[in-house]
Amino acid sequence: PLLRADFFVGSSSWGVRLNEVAYGSGIEYRRRGRADKEKGGKRAVVDDGPAIAQILQEGLEQCTMRISREWFLSKVGVRGKSYGEMHVEVLPRRCRSQLPGRVLRALGDTTRIAEQAVPEERCETPPPPKSREGSRAALADASS
Repeated sequence: PLLRADFFVGSSSWGVRLNEVAYGSGIEYRRRGRADKEKGGKRAVVDDGPAIAQILQEGLEQCTMRISREWFLSKVGVRGKSYGEMHVEVLPRRCRSQLPGRVLRALGDTTRIAEQAVPEERCETPPPPKSREGSRAALADASS
């Protein structure tokens, strides 16, 4: 699994801005909330995406050292000080980041990939339920 946070590099007036948070395990980041007495003690399904975004934003506020956007972008071949000046250069092989050997070995191990495969029908987005009750039931089933 991985957690990817995309930031807009920003400008001198706006700074760095959080754009998107993506959890890369294929599992939605949801949890059961607290029991609601008004709804007969049922626990709603809560999306943790906003909480993850808040954690990242608060963590960014704690950073005492900021590296310039030019430094960061230069590592992937981006040149220029503004969007208008920006262009991307192909990096010489010696300047490209290399994946650690253990990652490369894991990528070559196709038996693990086959073991983790899911049936094709589980990769399709089901149609929405016809009623609100059906929607709640689907969420409850998905989170259990």
